[in-house]
Amino acid sequence: MLFDTGSDGSILLANMRKLGIDPGQIQIVIISHNRSGHVGGLYDFLAVNQDAVVYVPESFPFSIIENIKKAGAEVIPIISPMELQPNIFTLGEFTSYFKEQAMALRTSKGIVVITGCAHHSILTIMQKAKEIFPEEPLFLALGGFHFGGHCTILLL
Repeated sequence: MLFDTGSDGSILLANMRKLGIDPGQIQIVIISHNRSGHVGGLYDFLAVNQDAVVYVPESFPFSIIENIKKAGAEVIPIISPMELQPNIFTLGEFTSYFKEQAMALRTSKGIVVITGCAHHSILTIMQKAKEIFPEEPLFLALGGFHFGGHCTILLL
C-alpha cells in the first residue's frame, strides 16, 4: 500500500529502490487530495506499476481520473468510509475546506490514522476514526497536520 506519491516520481522511485521496495508489488495507492505534493509522483509510479488500484477522493478532477485510467490503472473515487483490504481503511472524503481523505490501519495495538495534510484538523479526523472504530483504541496518528488557524488551546 502506498499513501500519496510526493511531488516527484523519480524521487519516490529512487527512495523505494533504496528501501528495497518493489513498486510492482504495491496493490493499493491512496491519494489524500489533489495537491502536487501528494499526487505529483503518481504517473511515474504508474509507469512501472499499472496494476495498482488508485483510490482518490470523489471530488478529484475528472481530467486527472481520466489520465490515471490512460496510464493503465483502475481508479476508485471514495466518498464514504470503507475497507479497501483486510485491516486497511479509508475514512472517506472530508468535504469542508480542502477535499481530502485519510486512512486507517487496524493493528494489534489499535487504530493507526494516516493523514496527508489534515486540513480539516487532526481532531476532526480522529473523531471520525473513533466513530468508525468505536470499540478500538486509537493508537497513533501520523502524517501532515496543518494546524494553521486553530486556536492554541485546542493544540494543547
